[in-house]
Amino acid sequence: MKSILFPTLAALVLQIGPTQAETIASQPLRPSQKTAVLEHAKELLLRSVRFEADGTAASHYLRRGIKTRVEWRNLVFRQLILGSVSPSERERGIDRRIYAQLGSDAYRLIDATGISPWRSGHCPGFPGFVTIEEIHGELFVHAPELDEFVINPGQIPAQPNRPQLGDDRAVAKKF
Repeated sequence: MKSILFPTLAALVLQIGPTQAETIASQPLRPSQKTAVLEHAKELLLRSVRFEADGTAASHYLRRGIKTRVEWRNLVFRQLILGSVSPSERERGIDRRIYAQLGSDAYRLIDATGISPWRSGHCPGFPGFVTIEEIHGELFVHAPELDEFVINPGQIPAQPNRPQLGDDRAVAKKF
């Protein structure tokens, strides 16, 4: 029994070993680094969301073709999560990846059809996190989904700027 078990375990260790070597966990953050990371994430968020003194926040976006306002109660960065970086990413200069998780107590949607009740959970279309990457010692922050959210409702385009896909053209021909 020992003769069969040992080669099997050795084969598993050999299979697992290379995949673990492919990604490297990001180094933990010092308190001063945490502050800097959160400041960068906050700057990005403030381009798309307006925060009020009463603890609420608001933004506007196009939802199902309708201009919609979203409001949050206590929209905050809940935690920082360290990501991993592959060797090829390290070669391109990415030293560390961090995710700043977004969360709120509740959100509601307001549009021409009315005001939804306050809901817990995640607002549809809004990012659940902001990605921060340290590249050659400099912090770069991004969350592409935030580009769809604006502070001023007048900034929302009447229709999203995206190419029509095959299904869109088929539906358009029916009407």
